[in-house]
Amino acid sequence: MSKSPTDIVRPHALAAAEDGIKAGLALDQVGRALLDQAIELLLKEQTPDAVASELEFVARNLGDEEDNSFMRP
Repeated sequence: MSKSPTDIVRPHALAAAEDGIKAGLALDQVGRALLDQAIELLLKEQTPDAVASELEFVARNLGDEEDNSFMRP
């Protein structure tokens, strides 16, 4: 069975969070840095408008427990 993108990225995000906390950073600072990097990656293959749409979708669905990636634009 192949890994999903989330399966691949989650351990790296958790490790970054742990490293940030050890370095005295707040978890939200690490989260913002991860978000900045994610946006940078998205912009390599999508227009700024498409990335903005993706971010708006995620923001509107904060708190949803199911993975809605199949519904993203």
